[in-house]
Amino acid sequence: MLQKIVARLSLRLPKPDAPVRNAQSLASEKKQATIQKEATTENKPKSNVKQKPNKSAAEKNPSVESMHKRVWPKQYRDTLFGIHPVEMCLNERKRKMHKIFCSKIKEDEVVNENLARILRKAQAQNIPVRHVHPFQMNVMTNRAVHQGIALQASPLNPISWSNAMEAFGRSDDSGQLCIYLDRITDPMNMGSILRTAVFLGINGIFVPTSNSCRISPVVAKASAGASECAPLYSVEDPPKFLTFLQRLGWDIVGSDEGCVPYTDCKVTPRNRLIVLGNESHGVNEDLVSFLTTTVSIPGFNQQISSLNVSVATGILLSHFAKTKQQFSGSK
Repeated sequence: MLQKIVARLSLRLPKPDAPVRNAQSLASEKKQATIQKEATTENKPKSNVKQKPNKSAAEKNPSVESMHKRVWPKQYRDTLFGIHPVEMCLNERKRKMHKIFCSKIKEDEVVNENLARILRKAQAQNIPVRHVHPFQMNVMTNRAVHQGIALQASPLNPISWSNAMEAFGRSDDSGQLCIYLDRITDPMNMGSILRTAVFLGINGIFVPTSNSCRISPVVAKASAGASECAPLYSVEDPPKFLTFLQRLGWDIVGSDEGCVPYTDCKVTPRNRLIVLGNESHGVNEDLVSFLTTTVSIPGFNQQISSLNVSVATGILLSHFAKTKQQFSGSK
């Protein structure tokens, strides 16, 4: 019995060659193992496989994802949105129209009469109509105020002035009123100007081919669809364009501070072009020498030194359009 007890005790005793492992030594060994593991991880070559980014809500939705991946034909890259732009596009037919998208409505919801009228026009012109979820409409229009309707169409390209100015130059009618938009880059300003110009019956709207806002869907929306029926012309060489008008006897009007107020400007029955400058820098210095008349819009509060270009356009066009009507009516 005694021999069995001694044998058991001998098994529990540490071997003479083995170090005694207390709590402190165990902690030290654990720390050393952690340091060695971290060093191994740092020396390990990084994988070339990139982590996949988190998917957006649109990408998680299969139907919306397919819309993102779908490659639209280049000739139909513009997606007009809103009742007025879409309907005006259908009326004027200046663009190539591909497809109309309309938001789905609930069973108990009444169809908007404006939307119903647009869908009838689309059907009459054999334009396909696709009903989509409102979320898809938000994605297509970049969450703009689409009013439940969008139209996929070709870009609206202005006519080159060289192909149209011959008609302006040969016209026997005096009192034509046109505008030249010098480097207008803000789409909201561009849309507002187009809307005002069409409303007041301007004969021509000229825009440079570079450094100018294109007639985008945002411009169409800001113009309430007026961009679709506006008499737009593109100008590749502005100095050459203004020289051409000067030789034809046009009055080229610009605005600047300290000049004669526009209300005191003597208006004669001449063809007239109003030059409207960039939102920040005004009229290009290279074009100032072509101005034959310079007017100002007087203000009554010195704390505000200037007007938004679209507002200034409305004031000047309203004044000169009134005289244009007087001369036209006297014939």
